[in-house]
Amino acid sequence: MSAAVEHADASPPLRLVIRSKSHGVEFLGGPTSRDASSGEAATTALPTLEPADAGLRSRTLLAVAPNGSRVATNGGGAPLSVTDASSLESVILPADTAVVERFAFSPLGTFLLTWQRADAAKFPDGSLRVWRARDGSFVRSLHCKQLKKTGLDGTLAWSGDERVAFHCVTNTVHVLSSTEAAAAADAEDDATSSLFRSLGAVRCEDVAAVAVSPAPRAPYGLAVFVPELKGRPASVKTTAYPFPGNSNNATTAAAEKDAAATPDAKFAWTCAKSFFRAQDVTIRWSPGGHAILAQTHTDVDATGGSYYGGTGLYLLSATSDFECLVPLPKEGPVADARWEPTKGREFIVIAGTTPAAAALYDLEARPLYSFGAAHRNVVSWSPHGRFLALCGFGNLAGDVDFWDVKKKKKLHTRNIPCAVDYGWAPDSRSFLAATLAPRMNVDNAVRIYRYDGTGPVVVKEDRAPLFECRWLPTPAALYPDRGPSPASKARLAQAAASSTSSSAVGSTAAADGAASRLPRGGPAADAKPAAY
Repeated sequence: MSAAVEHADASPPLRLVIRSKSHGVEFLGGPTSRDASSGEAATTALPTLEPADAGLRSRTLLAVAPNGSRVATNGGGAPLSVTDASSLESVILPADTAVVERFAFSPLGTFLLTWQRADAAKFPDGSLRVWRARDGSFVRSLHCKQLKKTGLDGTLAWSGDERVAFHCVTNTVHVLSSTEAAAAADAEDDATSSLFRSLGAVRCEDVAAVAVSPAPRAPYGLAVFVPELKGRPASVKTTAYPFPGNSNNATTAAAEKDAAATPDAKFAWTCAKSFFRAQDVTIRWSPGGHAILAQTHTDVDATGGSYYGGTGLYLLSATSDFECLVPLPKEGPVADARWEPTKGREFIVIAGTTPAAAALYDLEARPLYSFGAAHRNVVSWSPHGRFLALCGFGNLAGDVDFWDVKKKKKLHTRNIPCAVDYGWAPDSRSFLAATLAPRMNVDNAVRIYRYDGTGPVVVKEDRAPLFECRWLPTPAALYPDRGPSPASKARLAQAAASSTSSSAVGSTAAADGAASRLPRGGPAADAKPAAY
């Protein structure tokens, strides 16, 4: 047995998390790497997380830890429940968590963040609350009267290693300690009270959202967004904690007060970009924390070129003052922009009027490769960065191009209609496409395709109505990075032959239908021969 196969056999099994009215929230075993490569795969039903009354399941909310360690559910008047993905043991949070409106895990699944509408009588210390996920114990409350447009992630954001957290409030971003080790080391304070103590702050007038680099090491990249206001342009700014050239890194209350009083103009932002026509922005950090992509959006396109509003795409460095407007592969709206998931030194953009064009760029926004123009609006990288799916989902017909990016070779194009949830398996060998309610109330199903677009190897249609379906996250490093197998070439040749045969049959049927509609006596005198 080869080393690659041994490694594949030793890798963790793939699992899906699905939510349906008939079965509640449950784990479903996915195909193995060998199944997805060369055979028809079977799925394995695992114990359900929430076998509650079927009438309540459609109202259940679901959150999965970014590292796949835990799953949280609530709904139907029940308090939040946190389940360990390995042992399937659950912890129930207090009864007042039954009315939370948003909840999410920290990057490593250590903490659970919940938010509900402010109520001074019930939550005098704030309605944004932090809980320990392992035992459901309360950690701290923070004030948040109104949730940011970007949700919980734009209000309280953790660093990749969870050592610090950034809390966005009116005109200020607070830096908080977020490690159990730091709390335990503080002998004078209780460990719980020491968590989320202040490490500093920076003043930023009218800040609307924050985004933190996923890189699990210091310095921790921080990006902030300030929207347009009274004729002033919007802006995106980057810096890093510990803040360079500032005294705002102290842990005392006095240092925090001084930091909050420091004018934004005097703070040493690493890079800043101002622009008009930006009501909101989506900030995407590169995996290595080198730079950010800022995709802006307005409800109305001032040029009249798009019914869906205006867009823009900017690249800002996290380590220098380099910033630029990304030159689009085709003039028109930006549909999607995504970083390569391993090193994060390249990114792909889909932009332009339909059919949109896709291109690969480097860290200085220089085009490296063009994928051509097609009806596509979604970029989906495999976790290892080898395979790529350029998809036409949403209001498009569902055509998907599967690429081997390292070889710059398109493997296959297939149609996957009505996909609502989609994404690559952690081992990069399977692609999930699920048709879900309430967007599609008929033909709900889970379909899993191979990395080259052939299949599906799994079709599951017995969970209707189906509300959610996603892969349980697992670190990609636990799976080998493998290229296309020898069997892939044979499968693709067979798929191409089948497609050609279907096209020929369709053309013949169309010709027969046209001939049957001609007047008796043959073609009209001015009709062209069939071979024309």
